[in-house]
Amino acid sequence: IRKVEGMYDTARVIKAGDVLIEFDGNPIGPDGTVAFRGRERLSFAYLLLRKFVGDKAMVTVMRKGRKIGNLEFSLESRKSLIPRYLVPENARPSYYIHSGLVFTVLSHPYLATCFGSHWEDN
Repeated sequence: IRKVEGMYDTARVIKAGDVLIEFDGNPIGPDGTVAFRGRERLSFAYLLLRKFVGDKAMVTVMRKGRKIGNLEFSLESRKSLIPRYLVPENARPSYYIHSGLVFTVLSHPYLATCFGSHWEDN
């Protein structure tokens, strides 16, 4: 696991650096595959895609060299950082992100927040 988003239930049980070794009782191979129909193997994502939002999942991980089993969490849909009702359908955002910088329209409320309510007087 490279990164775990803090706003999801998984952050409660899975940590960055963990290695998934079992998902719902199905062992995960070193190549990230699981057994399927006898001798065939599929990507671990196959097991995840069979789940629905709200379903529980049980995993076993290796954490700092120790096997930790029976970690249960709920699967959740991706949460939007901006409420959907604020962004009309198919609308482009009013900001642009490039190389970690956020560019947005200069506005009166922004100037008042940064430079005080009397920013026009300066």
